[in-house]
Parts: sequence; C-alpha cells; structure tokens
Amino acid sequence: MNKMNREKDSQALAWYWRTDTRYYALKIERDLLGDWVVMQRWGSRFNRRGGNKTIAFHSLDEALVYRKRRYLGRYFAHPMMQNRRAKRDDYKPSAVRVTQRYVP
Repeated sequence: MNKMNREKDSQALAWYWRTDTRYYALKIERDLLGDWVVMQRWGSRFNRRGGNKTIAFHSLDEALVYRKRRYLGRYFAHPMMQNRRAKRDDYKPSAVRVTQRYVP
C-alpha cells in the first residue's frame, strides 16, 4: 500500500512515499546561499541500503517543476503507460513525443 504525506512550512516542502518494502523522500528547502535545494532519499525499510541526491536551483518554481517532471516521468515515459494515470498539463521532456504536450 502506498502512502504519501506532505509537510509544508515557510522555508521547506517535504514529501514522503512508502511501500511495504521501500521508502522515498523528497525535500525542497533554502540553503545558506539562498538557493533552493532539492534533496532526494530512497532505500529499503528493512536495512540500511539506499541512496540520496541533492540538486540546487535558483528559484522555487524551478525546483517544483523538477519534482513534477521527475514524478510524472515514471508514468508517461512509454505509450503503454499513458492511460495509467489521469492526463496532466506538465510532462517530462521525453514524454513529449508520446503526448505532444509540453509546459516549460
């Protein structure tokens, strides 16, 4: 069963996804230089294996677009996956060939 929680305050946004065996976390917050940083974490719920990735952006809008494209890219990358989720307005660039839609 998938569960998703979202926390929001004035300085940070956080999303958590969890399945029976895996967890995924994404957090967007400001660093000391004033840039917006996207921090991704993932791994197993039963051992210490996992990974993380950090990317800096100049604006919050850029960071939110990255999060949206990263999430939607899982479902719209292949034509057969197109009908699995409701169609949305924002797609990953690789999915433009399939859907003929792109919002920068």
